[in-house]
Amino acid sequence: MSVNFSFYEKFTSIWNGLGIKDKSLTVSSAQKIKCFAWQLFISAKIKLLKCDDILNTALLLYAVLKVVTLNLPAEVEMAAKSDYLEHLVNLVNNKEDASSVV
Repeated sequence: MSVNFSFYEKFTSIWNGLGIKDKSLTVSSAQKIKCFAWQLFISAKIKLLKCDDILNTALLLYAVLKVVTLNLPAEVEMAAKSDYLEHLVNLVNNKEDASSVV
């Protein structure tokens, strides 16, 4: 359970760093997409991963974020337009040390 909470904090940090937001104030798609992405991650983790291995869990988180951000609807924009993997690595390296990843 603590691994899921730690990864939720990591997920939220990365999500905020990507700058995903609604283009219009009348639409709330970005929050719904964030909730969907987290639910997809948890479901995939339960179905695919048999243990709480940090590396596989981190790779699964990356994969879920990659799939979701590649399929954002038109009413949602993402500030991070550079190389996705490079951006995630920079978020981790600039804001946190390796010991806080778990």
